[in-house]
Amino acid sequence: PFSVAELKKLYSASLAYGQLRLILPILGETGCRLSEVLGLMEEDVVFEDDLLVINIRENNSRGLKTENSKRSLPVVSKTATQALQRLLEAKSDSPYLFPRYASDGYLNNTGASATLCKYLKQSYGSKTPHCLRHSLRDRLRDCEVPLEAIDQIGGWSSVGGVGTKYGKGYSTRKLAEYLERIAI
Repeated sequence: PFSVAELKKLYSASLAYGQLRLILPILGETGCRLSEVLGLMEEDVVFEDDLLVINIRENNSRGLKTENSKRSLPVVSKTATQALQRLLEAKSDSPYLFPRYASDGYLNNTGASATLCKYLKQSYGSKTPHCLRHSLRDRLRDCEVPLEAIDQIGGWSSVGGVGTKYGKGYSTRKLAEYLERIAI
């Protein structure tokens, strides 16, 4: 996993660079998988109750890995918010935030991953974009966020037993409170 110091350096460099690297603070501050963010559409980024929220759902560019992957995530980190704003402000005829990598019927997850891995290898050794998910989980654990909430944030299957499948899960507002504890 990335250390907090490495994340701060990575996010700062990402915001100063081109479009694809804007994905890094979004990945690191939401725990999303690369394909989940690459396939985001403008309509997936909304404001709900004064919270910036990304809706992870199937669309014409990609499916989702598991049923738990479908979720709404608050974006509370300043750097992830800035990255999303820059992507939304970019001029494009495409409804996708990363039109070079996503369109109807197409998602170039492999190409994006290779580009990002090459960049990360130069500055962070063997770390990959997927390591950002591991880092987020560790940071949430360190702040004593309940396991069910961590699993809901990352779209992981919960190991807590049948009771964890009851109800709707944590509200977006409550998830935001947990994510604020670790926001960079």
